[in-house]
Amino acid sequence: MNFPAQTNQPGQPKYVRFEVQHCLRVMYGIDSQYLPVDQRQVAAVLEPVSSVQSLDDHPNLSLIISQQPNGVEHALIDHCDGDVYLAADAGQDPNSVVSMARFAGEAWRVVGYEEGFPDEPYQMMVSDSLLAAQTMCNGLQALLKPVRVVLGMNGGAQQFICSDRAAELLVMDSAYAELNKENGSLVISSPYVGHMDEYAGEHYRSTPLTEMVQHFWDQIPGPEAGSQEASQRV
Repeated sequence: MNFPAQTNQPGQPKYVRFEVQHCLRVMYGIDSQYLPVDQRQVAAVLEPVSSVQSLDDHPNLSLIISQQPNGVEHALIDHCDGDVYLAADAGQDPNSVVSMARFAGEAWRVVGYEEGFPDEPYQMMVSDSLLAAQTMCNGLQALLKPVRVVLGMNGGAQQFICSDRAAELLVMDSAYAELNKENGSLVISSPYVGHMDEYAGEHYRSTPLTEMVQHFWDQIPGPEAGSQEASQRV
């Protein structure tokens, strides 16, 4: 049975991954941006100013802004006699400049990547705490995993439904559509090619029982094998 192709609705982006980025907060007047730390950043140079909001007390340090091949800007702090600073100041590095913007400390941000846009991170949140950012990122990343649902049945009769997180399940059976019509129960229609016109429907809310679900799913040879078997049955 072929299912219709799915398209993203306007205003409903489809994220494929999330990550935490170590950033420098850069002020342009009253506006601030959080730029990922350039991989050339020397940790020992950044460490003395990691908890301050400006470089006013560190005249030997400067903010360098670089643009990566994908167009994303990065930032770093370097000594005024450092290799990165000297190359940018002399124009020897066309992708880096000594910035007149104001350094305002370090932070961490959580970004999401939409399907089809691997080089365009969307900023979800920023925090002064790495732990807070990582916790948020882990929560968002978990939402990308498929919800695992276990439906226990006995001769076609539902006994229990559980899942690893909150889920709703609609079970449809075309064999009982007429019976549901007669007794006033739920009847679901389908306009799709290869489907029956109407189905008897049962709507369930699963009970989140992570350990029970894991117990059942652990007995499958592997998630990929289970998915292949399901697609073959369809």
